[in-house]
Amino acid sequence: MIKTLKSFTVLSLVLCFSSGLMTEAAERQMRKPPQEAYDICEDKNEADVVTITTPDGDEVEATCQLMDDELVAVPDNHPQRGRSKGNRG
Repeated sequence: MIKTLKSFTVLSLVLCFSSGLMTEAAERQMRKPPQEAYDICEDKNEADVVTITTPDGDEVEATCQLMDDELVAVPDNHPQRGRSKGNRG
C-alpha cells in the first residue's frame, strides 16, 4: 500500500512538473513578437521610432528595442509584461 502511494505521488509530481514546462514553453512562444516586428527594425538602431501597419490597416508607432540580441519593434502603448515580476516586495 505504501509502495503504491509513493509511486502515485512520484507520478503526480512528474506530471505536474511536465505540465508546467509545457505551459511555460507555450507562454514563451505566445509572447514572441511577429516576424514583421523584427523585419521593420532590421536596418535601424535601438530606440529608433518606426510605424507599424496592423493587419486592420491601422498605423501604430513603435520603438526598436533589443530583445534576445535582436532589434524588435515594440508598440509605444504595449504593456511591459513580466518585467516587474522579480521586483515584487
